[in-house]
Parts: sequence; structure tokens; C-alpha cells
Amino acid sequence: MLTDAEKEWRKGIASGIGAYLWWGFFPIYIKLVIHVPVLEIVCHRVAWCFALLLILMTVTRRWKALFGALRDRRVLLLLLGSTFVICFNWLGMVQAVAIDQIRQSSLGYFMNPLVSVFFGFAFLGERLRRVQLIAILLAVTGVIIQTLLVGIFPWIAIMIAISFGLYGLFRKLANVDSMAGLTFETGLLAPLVILYMVSLGTESAFVSNSTSDRILLIIAGPVTCVPLLLFTAMARRVKLATVGFLQYMTPSLHLLLAVTFYGESFTTGHAVSFAMIWVALGLYSFDLWRIHRNGGGRGISST
Repeated sequence: MLTDAEKEWRKGIASGIGAYLWWGFFPIYIKLVIHVPVLEIVCHRVAWCFALLLILMTVTRRWKALFGALRDRRVLLLLLGSTFVICFNWLGMVQAVAIDQIRQSSLGYFMNPLVSVFFGFAFLGERLRRVQLIAILLAVTGVIIQTLLVGIFPWIAIMIAISFGLYGLFRKLANVDSMAGLTFETGLLAPLVILYMVSLGTESAFVSNSTSDRILLIIAGPVTCVPLLLFTAMARRVKLATVGFLQYMTPSLHLLLAVTFYGESFTTGHAVSFAMIWVALGLYSFDLWRIHRNGGGRGISST
């Protein structure tokens, strides 16, 4: 019979797989609305996500949990931090698709596991093993190689990797229900984005574009909300290292979409850079597998 900790671990793994698969196909949705300005797309993601969460929070009666958590100054500060970094992550992801750089979003999410390992070492006291250190150094080398060979610093990839790594860290440390936490994040941003969209007036895509565009922008709510709820449910149940391990699915799908369906180039410089990242991830994955095989646990987190 499974222990409560093992049941929680399994819930976390299942939530993570769902979230990363959802995010893996996210560029398809963005391509459908890419004629809308990037900032406006992000604003609709926030506004409609918050509207959906208001309904869910009321139906599930979780307002008490949110208000109770916010009495803790530490939780409040962590949620302020997670709000800030997830906003940057959304901007980076949409911008990557807008300028036909889904390949960069793929690179960013490939680097994210190693960023998570580093953050676990730097902020949570998780031990950084020699193999993990080598993997991180290889990833940094891969970024440098791409900058030199391709001639473009992958700033979007760096932005995505760091912002999402920090988001995972903040949400892991914040002892708050996943839905309640996301409600706070989107609620904090909602007044700002609503004021911005109102200021656009008739220039707003929601006002001037077709009915199909309006429907697609409204869909931004569940498209944004569902995977984040799954992700935060996972982040509180498993170690950051395990979070990073599951995350391979998203960048793999992004790279497949970028090269196969959207015709983005994949030069020698890109191949060498990605190869360095993949070798780093291979070392990291082997190290994680070895620890599990030797009885190092399933990565269950008590936070």
C-alpha cells in the first residue's frame, strides 16, 4: 500500500507531465493570435485567467485559504516575486513565437532543469554533485558557443530559463494552495492590464478584430491557467531537480514545431550549442537515475 508521501509524489508527477505537454504545444495557440501585439496577448492571458480563477475559487471555496496564506509576510513576498517573474516568462515566450524564434524558447526550457538544479543548490541547500556542476558548466558553454557561431546572444532563451526557474523556486517555497497562489498573481496584475487594454480603446484587437480573434483571446484564460495550476501542484510535491527532469518534454516539442512545422533554421552553430545542452542534460539525467536506483528516494518534497 502506498504511503501518503508516495501518493503525493505520484500526484506531483502526473501534474507535471500534464503541464509540460500542454506547454509543449502552446506555440500553436500563439501562432493563431500572433497578429495581435505581444503585450496585448499577455494582457489577455492575465485578464481571462484571473476571470476563470475567480469562478473556480468561488466554486471550490478557497478564498479562506488565500486570505489565510497572505497573513504570512514571507508567503506574500514570495508571491510578489513569483508574479514578477511569471510575467517576464509570458512576455519572453510570446515574443519568441512572434519573431519566429520558437527555437530559442526550446533552448531556454532545455536549460531550465540545470537552472533549477543551481537554484536548489543556491537557495535550498540541496547538494550540488560533481556531475551536476559539470552539466551546468556544459550548458553555459553551449550558450557561449551559440553566441559565437550564430552571432546572436540567445537573450530570450536566458530570460525564459531564469524566469521560469525562479517561478518554480518561489512557488515551491510559498506554502499556499496552487489555485490560490495563481489567483493572487493574476489578481495583482489584472488592474494594470485592464487599464492598459481600456486605454487602447478602439485600437484594441479585442474591439477591432474579428469574432474569431475575440474567442481566441478569451481562450487565453484556460490555456494559461490550466498548465500553471498543474505546474504549481507539482512544484510543491517534488524536488526542484525532479521538476527539471520532467520539463524535457516541453522544449522537445518546441524544437520539433520550430524546425518541422514553422520552418525555422537549424544551423551548425545551433546544432553544436544544442548538443552541449543535451550532453549536459544526459549527464544530469544519468546522475538522477543512479541516485534513484541506489535508493536515493523519489524526490518527495515536504514543502
